[in-house]
Amino acid sequence: MRYLVLIALACFALPGAVCAQGEKAAAVKIDSVRIGFRSSSAKDELARFKVGLWTPVFVKLTAGPDGLRAKDGRAQAELAVEASDSEDVGTIYSVPVELGPGESRTLITYIKPGIRGGSIKVSLQARERTFAESVADGLSLDLGSHLYLSLGGQVPDLQAALKALAPPQSDGSSMDPARETAPRFAAFESEAAFLPMHWFGYQPADIVVFNTTSEPFLRTVLGEPARLKALAQWVRRGGKLVIPVAWEHADLVRQLLQNAAWQPPVPIVPPPQADVKKNAIPRLLPIEEFAQTGKGRIRPFPEIGERPVPVAFLESDKARSLAWEVWAQMRDGRALLGRMPYGLGQIVLIAFPLDRGEFLAWEGRVDFLMALVQKLDARVTAKPGQAEIRFDPEAAARQDLTTDLQQALDVFDVPVIPFGWVALFIVIYILVVGPLDYLLLKNVFKRLEWTWITFPVVVLAVSALAYVFAYAIKGRDLKVNKVDVIDFDLRTQLDGKQRTAGAFAYGQSFFTILSPVIKNYTVGLEPNPGFWDQARTGPPLRADVVSWLGRPEWEGAYSMGRPRTQSFLRKPYRYAAEAAGLVGVPIPVWTTKSLTASWETPLAALPFHADLHYHLEEVRGKELRLTGTLHNNLAVDLQDVWIFYRDRCYAVADSLPSKGKPLALALDPSDAVEIRHWPGKELEPGRPLGLFNPTGPIKRLLFLESMDTVGQIRNHSLRSLDQSWRLPEESRFKDGRIRDAVLFARVALGHGPFRSVAADPKLPLPTYLWLDGLPGPGLPRPMPDGMLAQDTFVRVLLPVRPGAE
Repeated sequence: MRYLVLIALACFALPGAVCAQGEKAAAVKIDSVRIGFRSSSAKDELARFKVGLWTPVFVKLTAGPDGLRAKDGRAQAELAVEASDSEDVGTIYSVPVELGPGESRTLITYIKPGIRGGSIKVSLQARERTFAESVADGLSLDLGSHLYLSLGGQVPDLQAALKALAPPQSDGSSMDPARETAPRFAAFESEAAFLPMHWFGYQPADIVVFNTTSEPFLRTVLGEPARLKALAQWVRRGGKLVIPVAWEHADLVRQLLQNAAWQPPVPIVPPPQADVKKNAIPRLLPIEEFAQTGKGRIRPFPEIGERPVPVAFLESDKARSLAWEVWAQMRDGRALLGRMPYGLGQIVLIAFPLDRGEFLAWEGRVDFLMALVQKLDARVTAKPGQAEIRFDPEAAARQDLTTDLQQALDVFDVPVIPFGWVALFIVIYILVVGPLDYLLLKNVFKRLEWTWITFPVVVLAVSALAYVFAYAIKGRDLKVNKVDVIDFDLRTQLDGKQRTAGAFAYGQSFFTILSPVIKNYTVGLEPNPGFWDQARTGPPLRADVVSWLGRPEWEGAYSMGRPRTQSFLRKPYRYAAEAAGLVGVPIPVWTTKSLTASWETPLAALPFHADLHYHLEEVRGKELRLTGTLHNNLAVDLQDVWIFYRDRCYAVADSLPSKGKPLALALDPSDAVEIRHWPGKELEPGRPLGLFNPTGPIKRLLFLESMDTVGQIRNHSLRSLDQSWRLPEESRFKDGRIRDAVLFARVALGHGPFRSVAADPKLPLPTYLWLDGLPGPGLPRPMPDGMLAQDTFVRVLLPVRPGAE
C-alpha cells in the first residue's frame, strides 16, 4: 500500500515538474557568466577581480519566445548575484531585467565577494520563482595584487613591462608562467557596451588606461553618459586615469573630457588640433628621458631614419595652464606628458597613443610603460624584515590597515567576563546536570526515569540565568562606533587667477554595530550639510555605496583569504538599488558587524578660505616654504591641525575655531617634521578609556606612502584614500605652476546617546546613520535608542600659488 501511494504521488508530481522545467527553458537561458575583467595574458584566461572589492559581473541571457516584459512600467524579473561576505553570510545584488522575445543580451551587474575562492551564484527570478541559475568560479587575484585595466583595447607591451617589474618569489623559485607578472596584472575591455555603469565597478583597478585610437569606441562612450559618469566618479574617488591622446581623435577626447559627467570640470582638456604635419616631432627627447630607468641607454624616439611622431596638443599655445604637473615637455613648452589632480584622483594625459604605430616601433616602449607604472601606482609591499622586495602572496595580505581599523572599531565599553569565571560556571553546570542530578534522583526521589524531565529543566534554567546575567553585565543598549573621513577638495576647480572657484566633499564612513538582540537591520547613511554649515535643500543626501567591511588577511577570524562556504544558519541580506544601502543585515545577539559607506557632493559655498603661496627663495630675510592665511567656515571647531606640504608636515595650531579669525601661516622648514616621523596625537585628551581609538590606522591610511617609505605596511582595500602622491620631495625648479598642500585636522569626540549626540548644535555629525530605513524624500530619519561614539577626521586639498620672492 505504501508503495502505491508513493507511485501515485510521483505520477501527480512528474507532469508539474516537467511543466516547470519547460517554463524555465521557455522563459530565459543563462548563456555565460564572467566575473571581472578580461585577462591580458594569453597564458591565464581567468577574469580579473579582487576579493573584498566590488567587481562587475557580465551575464549573457537569451529569452524564450515570450520574452521578459515589463508590466505597468515595472520589470517583472530580476537578475540576482549572490556571494558571501567575509563572515560567510550571503549578500545579494540584483538588477531588473527586460528582454524581448528571443532577445540575447549581456547585462552588467555587480558583487563584492568576501571569500577567496568562494562560489558566486547568478540567478534570474520572476514572480518569486527562479527561471535560470548558474554558479561561477569565484577564484580571484591574490590579496594585495595590483590590477591595470585598459579600455578600448589592450596596451600591447603592458604585459612585458609588468613581467620586467615582477619581483622574484619569496622562495626564489621560478614563477608560474600564468602568473609571471605577479603581483601586477593586466586586464582589458575592448567593447564600450561592457564598461561599468556604476563607479564601484572600477574598484579593483589601480590604474585605468583609456585608449583613444578607436573612433567607434569613443563615439559609443560619448553616446552613453552613464558609463562616462561612472568613470569620472571613480577618478574623483581616488582613481588613476591615463589617457593617451591620438591626434586625429583629439577633438573627440576633448568632447569626452568636457562632458557634463565630469563635475567638477576637468582642468585640462586638449585644445583644437592644428595640422598634424606641423605638429610632427622628429625626436621626443623628453619622453626618452622619462623612460630611462637609469640602468640602460636612452633609446631614440622615433628611431633614427623613422618618420617624425605626430603628437596631439595637450595645452593651448596662447595660455599655458599652470594647474597641472608636466612631466615631459619640448623646449618650446609643448607638453607631452603630464598629470592633473581631479578630486581625490588624478588624470594623466599623453600626447600620443600607446597601442599603435610609432610607439610600437620604439625600442624604449617597455621602459616607458615601466616608468609610467612606477610613477603612478602604489609600491609593491615587502615582507617585514626583508631588504629586497620579493613577492610573497601570504605576506602581502598580512597586517593590513583595514584590519587594524576594523579591530579599532570593534572596541566597545562593554564589560568582558573573565575566562576564569566562565570556566567555573561550566564546571558547576556539568556537576549540576550530571552527578548532582543523578544522586538526587537515585537517593532522594528514587526515580531515575525523572531525568527526562530534570535534564531539560536544568538546561533551560541555566540558559535563562546565563541570558539574564549577560544582559545585566552587557546591558540592553545598541552601541555603534563610527568614524568619518571627510575630504574637502579646493584644488580641482580653480578660476583664471588660480584661486578656488568651487569645492566638493568626499566622505568615507566606517562603523561597527553591536546589537543587544537578534535582529535584521536595514542600514543607510545620510551626509549632513549642517557639518559644513549649509542648509539642506531638496531631499536628503545619501551614500552612494554601503557595504560590509572585512579583513584582508589570509588567516584568522573573518579573513578574506581562506576559502570557506556560506553559512546555512543565516539568511543572505540584500543591497538596496545601486548599493545605496543594505536590507536585512543579520546581527546575532551581542555580536558585531562592521560596515562602510562612501559618498560625494558639490558644495554651495567654500568650507575653507585659503590664500597660500610657496617660496623658493628667502622672504624678507627668512627661509619660509609656505605663507598665507586659512579660514575655517565649517560649523565645527577643528583640533590637532597640521599642514602637509611637499615631503614635510607642520604643526600649525592646536585648534582652528569655526568662523574664527583667519589663521596666519608662515611655515619655516626648521619647524618641519618628516612625514614618516609624523607624531600627531594618537589619543585625545579627556577621551574616556575603553572607547575605540581609530587615530593610528586612519593617519596611516591617509598618507601611507609617505609614512611607510620601506613599503612593509599593507593597504589592500583602501589604497584610494592615500594622497601621498601630492607630497613629492622639495624642488627648487621654477616653473610657476600650482602646487598642492594638504590640511589635516580632527573634530572632538562625540559620545553618548544617539539622540543627544545627533542633536548637539556645537558638534554636528558629518553623517547620520539610518538603522531602520534608507534615506529618501519625505521619510523621517530614524533615531535608534542606543549609544554612539563618533570620531571625525578632516582633510582639505589646497592649491598653493607661487609667491613673490
